[in-house]
Amino acid sequence: MHNHAFYIALGYGVSAVVLIAEVLSLYLAARRRRRAASLAEHA
Repeated sequence: MHNHAFYIALGYGVSAVVLIAEVLSLYLAARRRRRAASLAEHA
C-alpha cells in the first residue's frame, strides 16, 4: 500500500506549506503594522 503512505506524506506536506504561509502572512502583517505605528510616532 505505497499509495496510502504517499497520500499521508502529501497531506503532511500540504499542511506544512499552509502553516508556513499563515505564519509568514501573520508575521508580515504584524511587521507592516508596527512599522506604520512607529512612522506615525515619529511624525
